[in-house]
Amino acid sequence: MRLVRTDRAGIVIGRALTPLVNRGDALVHIAQ
Repeated sequence: MRLVRTDRAGIVIGRALTPLVNRGDALVHIAQ
């Protein structure tokens, strides 16, 4: 369950960074 929560957090962070920097999308891929 911890991994699921971490994965969700990574996606949320990735989406938060996407509007600021396109690299946020790369973070989402790494999180997955």
